[in-house]
Amino acid sequence: MSGRLDGTVALVVGGGQTPGETVGNGRAISLRFAEESASVVVVDRIMERAADTVVEVERRGGRAVAVAGDVTSSVDCRAMVETATSTFGRLDVLVNNVGIGGSDGGPVGLEEDVWQRIQDVNLKGMYLTCKHALPVMREQASGAIVNISSLAAVASTNMLAYKTSKAGVNALTQAVANGNAKHGIRCNAIMPGLMDTPMAVDALAEALGVEVFPGMAASELVFDGDRVRGVVAGEFGKNPDGTPGPNYEPGMELHGKYVLIGEGVRGSLAKQLIARYDLSADAEPQKFGLGMKEIWEVDPDKHRKGTVTHTMGWPLGKNAGGGSFIYHLDNNQVYVGFVVHLNYANPYLSPYHEFQRFKHHPMVADLLEGGKRVAYGARAITE
Repeated sequence: MSGRLDGTVALVVGGGQTPGETVGNGRAISLRFAEESASVVVVDRIMERAADTVVEVERRGGRAVAVAGDVTSSVDCRAMVETATSTFGRLDVLVNNVGIGGSDGGPVGLEEDVWQRIQDVNLKGMYLTCKHALPVMREQASGAIVNISSLAAVASTNMLAYKTSKAGVNALTQAVANGNAKHGIRCNAIMPGLMDTPMAVDALAEALGVEVFPGMAASELVFDGDRVRGVVAGEFGKNPDGTPGPNYEPGMELHGKYVLIGEGVRGSLAKQLIARYDLSADAEPQKFGLGMKEIWEVDPDKHRKGTVTHTMGWPLGKNAGGGSFIYHLDNNQVYVGFVVHLNYANPYLSPYHEFQRFKHHPMVADLLEGGKRVAYGARAITE
């Protein structure tokens, strides 16, 4: 941590994380504040998503608290601010990151309830958070408000409700800034373009006629005779023995002309299919590995965009298989990874520690020296 924002309290509204492979803006903002030593209040409509961000903040040594709240509710917005002041004693920064755009369209096809919902979340929500945060900031005679708008506010788009709501955010920002500068409070809007976040991916998919159901596991297969017709998704509340519990919620059947099962290693549905259609007959046993990957920011003088390096073996011994990969990406970033086959004979072998040994190879150590690890992860893989 740099300590640059030590003593600062930031309220990030929309700081949770929509399920997906990439990191959303709200979580990224929360983590960045924490890295600069600020205390963070993370707000999301779904408590679990806010709590997950808090876990990531604390993992980096930061301080944070999770709050569930609906930005269209004045009561909830007041509670967000009160949580900041009661937990950390003040409120220095408000970041309004909440925004939706699902089912948007042109003026003829756009449904009235969709229009109103987008205006309420995107524009009314920012008004309400400012309404309750400003008195605290005025009393402190200092504060900063950042409203996440969009280039859609000024660019051509067929998303009428989203565009007008973001244009309203710009006007709201200007009014708040002009009216509160004398109190030592700044208010600015940021207008990002399309970004690779889970919510943006969902919106693009919907525009193409693709429905995305995040956070819903497929629990059963649906058969039509001997043909796979679809899956059951969103089933919750079963007991450990598989019977419905007191809070059981049945799932919904999703049918498709083609059903692609991509669960990864030893997926429960894949195992059912293998058994039902005897797919393992006359086949070699499946082989699995443990893959670990880190993302590093390296010295620009050592970065070679597009360079790909693969190795096999070392530092694994003769009774274990595996290898490494190093990919040079954009912006001086490098993927460094290691895979260990899960048929190793030595029960004391630690794939993680073998990966660390690999990074001490002179070639790898030189590449990483002076760099910074910015992300990491691991997963089982099918080989």
